[in-house]
Formats: sequence, structure tokens, C-alpha cells
Amino acid sequence: MKNTVDLFRIFQHEQKRVGDNMTVYYNIEENSLQYKNTKGTLTVIFHASDAGEDFYYQKFGELVSENGKKLGILVQKTYHNGQNAHLFQNPMTGGLKMFEIPQEFIDIARAYQFDRESIGLKGETA
Repeated sequence: MKNTVDLFRIFQHEQKRVGDNMTVYYNIEENSLQYKNTKGTLTVIFHASDAGEDFYYQKFGELVSENGKKLGILVQKTYHNGQNAHLFQNPMTGGLKMFEIPQEFIDIARAYQFDRESIGLKGETA
């Protein structure tokens, strides 16, 4: 296995946590989870090398490719089990990309940084 995260267990945990507001998918090959609703998709890719995650947002109905990935725009990276994060700036608006996406996706990304236990990641490395 590529990492030490039990992706399926986290997927099951997240399905319960987000409830009927979103659909959660997991992809073992990409080592990722996707959160989808009528507004868009948040893809979380887990990285063992830096014990963190990359967060991509794709607005529903739009196809955006960034960093060679057709997952949307890169809005955040976390490192060291959520202890550090990098938020990316939108060059068009000057604001942070993370805060230009729907609130429910912001809340998910913030949980990966500030409340890892709520998503089943306490003490685990990506």
C-alpha cells in the first residue's frame, strides 16, 4: 500500500459525517477522496511524503485543469498532519482561492487542518 492512511475507513467515516448534503467517493489508485454536491467537487489527495493533502475545487459544470490535473483549481495544501497549510492566491482577484469556494467545501478543508479527529485522521500520516 502507498500510504499509512486507511482510505476506506476514512471514506466510511466521512460518508456519515457529511450525511445527505454530499456524496463522498474514494479512489485507491489516486489515493484520494472526492466530496460532491450540486455546487461542485472538492478532491483531497493524500501524500505520504509530507504527511499532508492537496485540495482541488471544481465548480459544477466547469472543467478546469491546473498543475496537470483535471481536478479543478488547487486551493490548499496541508503538511505535517495538518499542522501547516498553504493557501493559494487567485491572481485575478488577489484573494485566497480557498475563500472563493462554497462554504461547505471550506469547512471540509478546514477540518483536515484544524479537526483531523473529526474525519478520522488523528495520529495518522497521509
